[in-house]
Amino acid sequence: MAAELTAKAASHREGEVSFFAEGSNSNCTQVDSNQGHTELKTKTLANALCELKKAPELAYTEPHNQAISSIENNDKLVRVLTDLTNPGAAPPTESQKKKELFNKYFGADAAAFKAEITDAVIEKNIDVTIRKKEIKKTAFELAGTDEGLTVLSYLQGKELAEKKQSQNAVAIPESTKESSDKCKAISDKDKCNNKDGCEYKGGKCKLKMGVKSENDAKTTNTTGSNSFVINKAPLLLAVLLL
Repeated sequence: MAAELTAKAASHREGEVSFFAEGSNSNCTQVDSNQGHTELKTKTLANALCELKKAPELAYTEPHNQAISSIENNDKLVRVLTDLTNPGAAPPTESQKKKELFNKYFGADAAAFKAEITDAVIEKNIDVTIRKKEIKKTAFELAGTDEGLTVLSYLQGKELAEKKQSQNAVAIPESTKESSDKCKAISDKDKCNNKDGCEYKGGKCKLKMGVKSENDAKTTNTTGSNSFVINKAPLLLAVLLL
């Protein structure tokens, strides 16, 4: 014997339900816990909305608007900054060590923090072109987006490249000295003149002046590196904490 089930449209009616108990303007309407299926009762919804309405608003201040003293102990930020400084190391647990790590990236001066971080997160555009795509947005707009992570990685990579270039430039004088010593060790005139970078002059084998000048002329451009750091600091804070 087969039975046929037919769906029946649910019926409902509109009506007003007070959030508050009868005769009160502050006490929420109560749900009878002895009744079954109270989740379907109108009083249940009224009680939930009333309790929500009475709950105090949660106080929240965005990280970039917080005082340095509040944010420098943020464990999430401290952990990430530790990995940027010393990958894999245990994050500091002492307040002073956390403060020193924070100051390394964001500084310790409250006025400078406001200008370079608090205001910059909202107002200053980070303008870069990555793989022929121009990105011009504030750190706040980039926070929590794939573009934000891309820009942060790009700026971090540029900073590392600048540091490597700086280290190579510092090593140049030592290379020049080594070349000069090699020339001085040659006493034969013909061998000296055939040696790259050397010339026989004044009865001695010396490093050619042109070679020395060329090496000595190489200097380190730190302007680019500084600009990357300036752009990266507000973005780092925004991407990590907003």
